[in-house]
Amino acid sequence: MINKNTQENHEFFAALTNAGVPLTEGWGPLECSRAVNAWLHDNSARDMNLVFTALNQFEESHSSLTDEVQEAIAQIKGQHSTH
Repeated sequence: MINKNTQENHEFFAALTNAGVPLTEGWGPLECSRAVNAWLHDNSARDMNLVFTALNQFEESHSSLTDEVQEAIAQIKGQHSTH
């Protein structure tokens, strides 16, 4: 079982909510990535830019990431690869 209650997961969640993505407290990275993809499908290019900026800043501030967070980021970026 994946431990959702880690500092990295909290920071990933915060990066996305600070970018304006409505998420539910307690969601893990993969749950967040699915919600981000659904939310971006219904929102503007500006929102996508905010999310990608937040993700890039999050990645830059962490020297290493768990596999789960890496997969979540890849799912978001892969889904919206035109950015």
